[in-house]
Amino acid sequence: MKRAWNAQGSALGIALALGIAALLSAATARAESTSRLAELRGALHAADKESDAALRGYRSRLGNDPLWQWVEYAALRRQTRPLSESEVRTFLDRNGETPASAGLRALYLRQLATREDWPAYRRWYAGSDDVVLQCHALTARIATDDAARTLDDALAMWMSGDSVDSACDPAFAELRRHGRLGSEPIRQRIALAVERGNTGLMRFLAKELPADERATVERYARFIDAPDSAPAQWQKSALRDAVVRAGLQRIARRNPEAAVGIVSALAPSLSADLLGDARNAIALWTAANGLPSAQARMREVAPQAFDARLHEWHVRSALSASDAQGALDAIAAMPTEQRLQPRWQLTEARLREARGQTELAKAAYQRAAGSPSFHGFLAADIIQQPYALCPLAAPRKADAAPVLQDQPGLQRALDLFQLDRVSWATQEWNRVVPALPLPMQAAAVKRALDVGWYDRAAQTLGSGEGMRYYRQRFPQPYARSLRAEARQHDLDPAWAAGLIRSESVWMANARSHADARGLMQLLPGTGQLTARRLGMPWKGGDSLYHAPTNLRLGTAYLRQMRDRYNGQAFLATAAYNAGPGAVERWLTRRPMQGLLADPILWIETIPFLETRDYVARVMAFSVIYDWRANREPRSLWARLRGERSGTSAGFQCPAM
Repeated sequence: MKRAWNAQGSALGIALALGIAALLSAATARAESTSRLAELRGALHAADKESDAALRGYRSRLGNDPLWQWVEYAALRRQTRPLSESEVRTFLDRNGETPASAGLRALYLRQLATREDWPAYRRWYAGSDDVVLQCHALTARIATDDAARTLDDALAMWMSGDSVDSACDPAFAELRRHGRLGSEPIRQRIALAVERGNTGLMRFLAKELPADERATVERYARFIDAPDSAPAQWQKSALRDAVVRAGLQRIARRNPEAAVGIVSALAPSLSADLLGDARNAIALWTAANGLPSAQARMREVAPQAFDARLHEWHVRSALSASDAQGALDAIAAMPTEQRLQPRWQLTEARLREARGQTELAKAAYQRAAGSPSFHGFLAADIIQQPYALCPLAAPRKADAAPVLQDQPGLQRALDLFQLDRVSWATQEWNRVVPALPLPMQAAAVKRALDVGWYDRAAQTLGSGEGMRYYRQRFPQPYARSLRAEARQHDLDPAWAAGLIRSESVWMANARSHADARGLMQLLPGTGQLTARRLGMPWKGGDSLYHAPTNLRLGTAYLRQMRDRYNGQAFLATAAYNAGPGAVERWLTRRPMQGLLADPILWIETIPFLETRDYVARVMAFSVIYDWRANREPRSLWARLRGERSGTSAGFQCPAM
């Protein structure tokens, strides 16, 4: 017996020793990585500041590091003297075709263009998505005796409905010198400008046409800018029809009621297709603006003139008028593929249930419930069926290692992100990861999550089968802090997590074009007012990049919106996105009564596409975050309405 205990103790001792050794090894690796990145950060700083003496010291220690090419690129980019061909050649020979090499090549090409060294430019140009470099390449070819073959390419670049970068002017001058920009190509480009509604370009191009044609183009441009009934007197032509289409589309969007009178005056002179397109646009924008004439305008559109977007707004206009049968008829008129989308199956089910058509409603709910989406989850709740969720597991680290270790660009991307060189990191990522098999893409995302690069999940796994990697797509950083703040403000933590995932994809340094900042994308003004209400010191807009501060203020503001709308999460979510003023306008125009007392149907009438999809996305994500937290999922139907109780039937992967 004693011998057995000794053996068991020995085994435990060995296991413990191995475990400790593994922990020490991991700690050592982390320390070495931290030290290396600190050195690289210093090297990049020296490169940015053109400190050659400091760089020499870093080079002796880091010259063989995989990231040294970016340090060298930064140094070469910042130097005041022009690059030499030997410098660029040495760099590319040493590093191959990497994003850093592409950046240096582009820099060198711009310098060659500035010096008008066109023979060298031709040697070094290897194709580019950069329009300026493409333009310079045309000039280089023309200057090096390739003019005849280049003219066709230059004409193709010139033939655009938009203005082209001035870097192409020398190539276009060559077109003109060779007589390639006569009246006919100018007419063709004017037609392209008409399609783009680019009246400035139309007028510019018309200057080179005969006086009578110039006057016609000016008349066309005036109509697009300010449509009237003048085209009824114009001679019919393909260009005239394109002008009328462009002008009517513009006035229909700006003022659909004014467009009605213009189209009525023009109707006898319009083809069936053109009249159908015009009435489609009028009906669309009448409905989107919530005007009471929306249903009447829908009836004026010929069935063949409906497209997918107008079918959707046909349903919404009927819902806004509390016309259940009209909405059902509009759904029935959709093409089969569109009608069977979960959104419209759920809408149909709600309408049929409201009309007492129980069996038809149940069948529509059943069809919608198979979708792992906002509409699918709600349908599942209503028929008390588990949420459809079929997660895929990303490969284990050990299984993915042989493949990912052969991708040095991936490691460079992860390192660059940790060095706050996000643009460079993204270039490296985009060159490597999309070309990997999907499971390896998920494994790469796992590695990105480990270093805090959370938005890679949404960027990489945001479509098709990639969407089933739920653990990677819905990370849980700041989970403890978020739970604490949610508890402090009496909020559903999964709802707050879903909102953060939609707002910033958990990137604490996120900043929108509207200047919303941080995890919960607060505007500085909103942050300041919320801080004052909480009695918190306000340390300026940049404090919103501090995750704990942002979470405290953001959850407080979300609670404020929830209280404003009596706990109804869908209205609070809409207000968080579009502002409470917008939500108040929508409630005034479409009060939640009659058919629209149903939150599902009211959400469908939200006029802003961004907000309509945002509400659905946030609420669906809250379900996923229940799953991620291994909690018994709350009923989305209850959560939507702000009910504190109510659980769903759980999760289940339907037979696929």
